[in-house]
Amino acid sequence: MGTRTRRKIDRDSRKRSGPSEYQLKVIARQKGLRPPICIPDLPESQADIWREAGVIIMVVKGKYGFIKTKNNPKLFFYSSEFPSLSLSENDIGREVSFEVSANSKGPVAIKIEFV
Repeated sequence: MGTRTRRKIDRDSRKRSGPSEYQLKVIARQKGLRPPICIPDLPESQADIWREAGVIIMVVKGKYGFIKTKNNPKLFFYSSEFPSLSLSENDIGREVSFEVSANSKGPVAIKIEFV
């Protein structure tokens, strides 16, 4: 009986929390993002990242907001993705460049910079 209990715990501890990298890519593609550009000179971890341009269309309490791109009318972002800048409603309409990633809820903008 002790062996069965131990095996069950071992199996449960191997389960991942959250979606796999493959599942995140599938989510991003389902949301209408173009497939990642693979550049052979980059390490594999960076080969699935691409940069896009867009315009900030909404900022909520300076903590998060949305960017409009040609592929996605409402791409989510966290204000923490802006390096050492405070974000406000005055930034609505400003052009930005960013990398696209995905979390469990779908695509998100990361490493955002003002153009």
